[in-house]
Amino acid sequence: YRVALVVAKKYSAGKAFFQVGIAALFCMVLLVNRGEEATLTAPRAGAAGTADVKALLADKNPVVRALAAEVVRNRQDASGWAPALVQALSDPDATVREEAHRSLVELNLGEDLGAPGDPAALAAWKKRFP
Repeated sequence: YRVALVVAKKYSAGKAFFQVGIAALFCMVLLVNRGEEATLTAPRAGAAGTADVKALLADKNPVVRALAAEVVRNRQDASGWAPALVQALSDPDATVREEAHRSLVELNLGEDLGAPGDPAALAAWKKRFP
C-alpha cells in the first residue's frame, strides 16, 4: 500500500523506502538462526542430577539453598534427599530451615515431628530419616 501511496503522490518516496527497508530488515533478524537454540529438556536422573542438588543445598547463597530445599520435595527421588534436608534444619538462615521443614513434613506424609529450631525435633527428624 505504501507503493500505491507514493504513486498517487500522497506519500514521500524516501520515507516509504526507509520504512519498507526497516520492516524487511526486522523480519530478516527475526528469521535468522544464530545457532542459539533454546531447548527445554527434562532434568536427567542419575549422578549429574544428584550432584546438582547437593551443590545447590550447600550453596553459599541462602536463597539458592532455600529454593533447593523447596524443589527437593517435588522430585521423584525426594525420599533420598531427606537426610540432606534434616541437615538443612540446622542452617543459619531461617528461610532455608523453613523450606527444609516443609519438605520433610511432606516426605513424612504430613506428619510434623517438630519445628526446625527445636533440638528435640531435630533429633526426631534425624531418627526418622537417618
